[in-house]
Amino acid sequence: MDLSAAASRGFGSRPSNNRNRLPLTALQAKQLGLLDDCFGNSHAEFLQGVATPAESMLSRATELLAIKQAQRSKDELLKPLAAYLIFTRK
Repeated sequence: MDLSAAASRGFGSRPSNNRNRLPLTALQAKQLGLLDDCFGNSHAEFLQGVATPAESMLSRATELLAIKQAQRSKDELLKPLAAYLIFTRK
């Protein structure tokens, strides 16, 4: 859901709207783009929902790290990290 759709549903509209003061559910947060995903209706379902992707990432850790390092090298060529630093030590 984009922000205009969220506003039309009462999120982010006038301060007098009491719905703006209520907490969001995980599903509402996902629909607003605040979460990548939400899963499970119990603690056990949540743990399984977290464990499955975590185990998948762990099994590919070397590959994922190599991809991240390659991207970081490309980024460094475009703009070195030091260029983002305001203060440098002498």
